Amino acid sequence: MFKTRPVIFGKPAPYLALLASFVIGLSVMSIAAPASALVLDDIPWLSNLKTGLWEVKDRRSGELVDKVCVRDPKQLLQLRHTGPLCRRDVLRQDATHAYVYYQCGAKGHGYTNIIMEGSNLMQITSQGLYENSPFQFSAEARHVGACSSS
Repeated sequence: MFKTRPVIFGKPAPYLALLASFVIGLSVMSIAAPASALVLDDIPWLSNLKTGLWEVKDRRSGELVDKVCVRDPKQLLQLRHTGPLCRRDVLRQDATHAYVYYQCGAKGHGYTNIIMEGSNLMQITSQGLYENSPFQFSAEARHVGACSSS
């Protein structure tokens, strides 16, 4: 007639196995995630970038998109989320390239792929969410001089 399932703590065993797998998976993810992210200071070449005025141009059209006064080269990692304090995790990096994930609370988050072609030239690709709206861009950023005093 009816087959009985094993019951543990008042729950059918298959559900407990699923719950245990989920809990173990979360535990492994919480241990592995911080280990895979590097501290931001692990991008040594970032400090070689010039501070001052940078022009950001769309790579497809070549049109000037923005002018940014860069006081800290880390600003180039999150061009869409200017101002807010964000948590950044370096996912990959080498001598001239970094791939960074950043989270800015309610303002959103993004992934930035940045390639240094020189202390005054960067290729930047970024995508994510800004205030619940998706964004994506591919840009070239070039140092053009000092920031204006105004």
